[in-house]
Amino acid sequence: MFKFLKKNNNLEELEDDDINLYALRLLIHLALSDGEIDESEINELKRFIEESSLSGNISRFLEKEINNVEISSSFFEEVSKINSNFSDNEKLNLLEKIWSLILIDEVIDPYEENLFYRIGELINIKRSLLNKVKSRLC
Repeated sequence: MFKFLKKNNNLEELEDDDINLYALRLLIHLALSDGEIDESEINELKRFIEESSLSGNISRFLEKEINNVEISSSFFEEVSKINSNFSDNEKLNLLEKIWSLILIDEVIDPYEENLFYRIGELINIKRSLLNKVKSRLC
């Protein structure tokens, strides 16, 4: 009945001072955009967690964050934190990770591609740079 209250409590428990957490959540939003997260996407997300040193127990941490993202209604908070804390170069690196995640299952879903462009626009990256990211990784 009061599921929204539980959602807020879960979000408050997280270590929100690590900006990589918001990047991970954005990657999870993208991975979920086609309705499912396959094993290759899970492995890519785990690799991101490991590289970012977000958690020692990667599998449990990822499961918790996937659940948090599934109950959220938007990725406004993630975009806002990324805009406030990432340099343009860091944003481009994140977009490369996003595009790599799209390519990992060897299927470019039109919704995923649209989401890639939408995220790029929301974090203030020009479309020409987004196209360069895509062409460099394809």
